[in-house]
Amino acid sequence: LPIHYACSNGAPEAVVRALLRVNPASMLYADCNGWLPLHVAVRSGASTEVVREMIRACPAAVAIKTKKKSTALGLAEKVQTKNREEVIEMLKCAMGAPERNGAKQSTCLRKVS
Repeated sequence: LPIHYACSNGAPEAVVRALLRVNPASMLYADCNGWLPLHVAVRSGASTEVVREMIRACPAAVAIKTKKKSTALGLAEKVQTKNREEVIEMLKCAMGAPERNGAKQSTCLRKVS
């Protein structure tokens, strides 16, 4: 899907947001390895803003595993990127966010100034 390609090639937040607006369900489309766009973004070293936007669009993606049983958090812990620690903390927070009205609400996704 276009969102997988965009995430693997360092697309900026505005591009990812536009792709999600056109097809929000794409966040749950896995590639042949079971990788969701969030997995691809994290593994490819996407910006913190891109990862945040993806989690906001589909909080459930945080807990979904690839065919090799990796979560986005597990992938983030294996890569060395400049925003690694921030992404790891965001994913941990999103995984532990409380349920409210059937959807995860995560205050940890607020943009840090």
